[in-house]
Amino acid sequence: MNALTARLKGLLFALIYTITFVSGQLFADLLLMIPYAIAQYSSLDDVQNFSNKLTELFKTDFLPRYSWLVSILSAAISILLLLIITKFTSRSFKARTAIRKCPVSPFLYIVTLSIGLQILITLAIDSLGSISVFEELIKQQNDYSQAITGNTNKLLELLAVAVAAPLCEELFFRGAVLSSLRENSFGKVSSVLIQALMFAIVHGVPIAMLYAFIMGTVMGWLRIKFDSIWPGICLHSVFNCVAYWSYMGGDELHPISYVLLWLSSAAISISSFILLSRKKTENER
Repeated sequence: MNALTARLKGLLFALIYTITFVSGQLFADLLLMIPYAIAQYSSLDDVQNFSNKLTELFKTDFLPRYSWLVSILSAAISILLLLIITKFTSRSFKARTAIRKCPVSPFLYIVTLSIGLQILITLAIDSLGSISVFEELIKQQNDYSQAITGNTNKLLELLAVAVAAPLCEELFFRGAVLSSLRENSFGKVSSVLIQALMFAIVHGVPIAMLYAFIMGTVMGWLRIKFDSIWPGICLHSVFNCVAYWSYMGGDELHPISYVLLWLSSAAISISSFILLSRKKTENER
C-alpha cells in the first residue's frame, strides 16, 4: 500500500468515526423527541407546521432544561456504536481508542493548563463580542449556556459536561480518529490538526468551532505525547467544569481585573505547557 492510498484509507476511517459520533448525537435527539412529540401533540394545533414547531419547542424548552439527559444519552449511544464498529477492525477497542496507562505526575500541570486556557479563551471570546460581526453569535451562545446553567439539575448537568461529554469525545477524536490517521501514513502534526478540525466541525456553532479547534489541537498533542487519551480527558473535563462555573457567575470585571486575569491566565497556560513539554514520556526515554 503506497502512502497516498494509506492516507485516503486513514481519512475514510476518520470520517466513518466522525459520522458515527454525529449519528449517536442525532439518534439520542430522536429518541427524546418521540415521547416529547407525543406529550406536546395536543398543544400544537397546527398540524401542517407540526414538525417545525416541535423542533423549535424542543430546542427552546426541552434542551435548556434537560441538556444533561441529551448529553448522557448521546454519549452512551455513540460509545456503544464505537464498540460495535471496533469489533470489525483489526485492533481492540482499548488499542483503537488509546485507553492506556499514563503517569500521574503530569496531571497537575494538565489541570493548570486547562484552567489557564479556559480563562484565556473566555476572555478572547468576550473581546470578540465587541466586534459587530461576532456580537450576535456570541450573544446566542451565551444565552443558551446561561439557560442551561440556570434551568437544569446542576449536579446532573455537571456530570454530563465533566464526565459524559469529555469521555465520549476523547474516545472518538483523540482515540479512534487520531489512531486511524497515525496508522495510515499521517505525521504527528497533520494527524493532530485533522482530528482537531473534525472535532471543531461537529460543534456546528462558529464560536464553539473556534475554541473546539484550539482545544482539540492541545488535547491531540497530549494524546501524541503521552500515547494515551487520559490526559486529554482530564484537560477536557476541567475545561468544561470551569466553563460551567463561569456561566453560573456572569459578573462583569473591572478593567484592571480584566487585564490582570489576561496576564495571569496567559502565565499559567504558558508555564504549564512548558513544564508538560519537558516531561519525559516512556517513548522519549
